[in-house]
Amino acid sequence: MINTAFGSISRTTSGAPTPFTLPKYVPELDGLRAAAILSVMCIHTASRFQFLHLDGAFAFGWIGVDLFFVLSGFLITGILLDSGASKHYFRNFYARRILRIWPIYFLLIFIAFAVFPLISARQPYLMEHLPHETRSAWVYLAFLQNLIRCGQPNQLVLGVTWSLAIEEQFYLVWPLLVRFASKRTLAGIVIAILAVSPLLRWLVSFHFPPNWIYQNTACRLDGLALGALIAIAVRSGWASRNLLLTWSLVALAFGTLGSFLMVPPGVTDPAPPLAFTSLALTFGGILGITLCLVGRETLLNRVLTFAPLRYVGRISYCLYLVHLPIFEILNSNFVKRKAFFGETTAGDIHVILIGFTFSLLIATLSWYLVESPILRLKRLFVDQSEGRHSSRKVSECLLQPDVASSGGLPPL
Repeated sequence: MINTAFGSISRTTSGAPTPFTLPKYVPELDGLRAAAILSVMCIHTASRFQFLHLDGAFAFGWIGVDLFFVLSGFLITGILLDSGASKHYFRNFYARRILRIWPIYFLLIFIAFAVFPLISARQPYLMEHLPHETRSAWVYLAFLQNLIRCGQPNQLVLGVTWSLAIEEQFYLVWPLLVRFASKRTLAGIVIAILAVSPLLRWLVSFHFPPNWIYQNTACRLDGLALGALIAIAVRSGWASRNLLLTWSLVALAFGTLGSFLMVPPGVTDPAPPLAFTSLALTFGGILGITLCLVGRETLLNRVLTFAPLRYVGRISYCLYLVHLPIFEILNSNFVKRKAFFGETTAGDIHVILIGFTFSLLIATLSWYLVESPILRLKRLFVDQSEGRHSSRKVSECLLQPDVASSGGLPPL
């Protein structure tokens, strides 16, 4: 038995590290998703935390998206590796992704380009001083909003969807590589991405503004790559729990130091080329430590598996999409005038409580009335060969938990 600051790791009787396997459902990952979405929500209402003197700290909440990227790289790569022997590898993967992402996303596009303009035309005072859309609907339908006219004003309904565009573009390439490349080759590719990404950001920084770099796919692959590397290492048997824990602690130490020195407080502020790499190392280290402690009774496990936190992680996809327009409306001049949400401590508290409550309510309704019924259709896109890898299968996720076809998530 090896004792560590985070728990204990067993060895076999021969002295070799215990084989690394993961259950079909890892509840701690829901806790990490919750931490990511709550972080993002805090930045969009950071100015309202002045009464607690936390507005400066919460301004860094945008880094929650980088945690989402690490989780996504790990989980999506794991899903692809587990289904590598599937006869309908591509069909099943893309059908499941469509069922998970498209319904809520395209509903938001309809609201943005049909409902909001109608409200604005009939009651313009309701929409005054709110962000407006400068791009055509087809940009969002094609998931190109992070590439076309980056840095332009975002429509309040679709302002956060640039990260979904990166995910969708990632899906176009990564399944092909996982299908036809060996794990060793894949590991080499993601290591190359981690090495080249800072250099690419440095080169483009001479010609493009920080916001373009922040949203451009080619400049934001660090987190996805590091998450993928962890998935490859775990499923290839290259990393025992002991080895993964060691490297995760090293990554966390260097990543945290680099993030503290280089990560800017604002999304649009210039960031050194290694800033996003540092964030990837930080969150990759946290993910690795979490995986090593699955099933153990530690403080980290207890926090991440806290039932309310896990629930927030479960509904985090819709929560991510709807919270921004809710906070934007609450901060509009019209609502401030009519509801007395002024720049006062009482006004700040009201906006925070109402904003978070309405966001959670809408995400809950979406989960039970829309997302869960649709996700049950995923059982139609499962091959028998995929079940052979179930001992290592982790619940599917983009920026949110999924209803795994194997029943890995607890029933709702």
